[in-house]
Amino acid sequence: MTDFRVSPSDVRAYSALVGRQQRAAVAMHAYATTNLADAEFGRLMDLMSGDYGALLPQVHSLLENEASRLGLESDAFEAAAQSYAAMDADAAGRYDDQVAPPRSSPYALSGANRAI
Repeated sequence: MTDFRVSPSDVRAYSALVGRQQRAAVAMHAYATTNLADAEFGRLMDLMSGDYGALLPQVHSLLENEASRLGLESDAFEAAAQSYAAMDADAAGRYDDQVAPPRSSPYALSGANRAI
């Protein structure tokens, strides 16, 4: 069986990284819609303006879709990190219940020793 370990803090860090990429995609989309709004270059560029004009809506749509996808991905990684942390806490609690000495045991920690 493969040893599979997950660190919720690492998953959260990756979620933050993807979130930064999402914000960058939003910024690129905003830039493209503001500064790449038309295909008017003058007579010199008339040969390519038709193709460029057809490409612009596709670029705008691509950037908008990518920003949305990255936002959903970031949210999913954060949810996974929370799920892993909850599973880890649950497993630790079950382990403690199995290995902790009973309270009536002479080996049970009491008083000041419990803080050790």
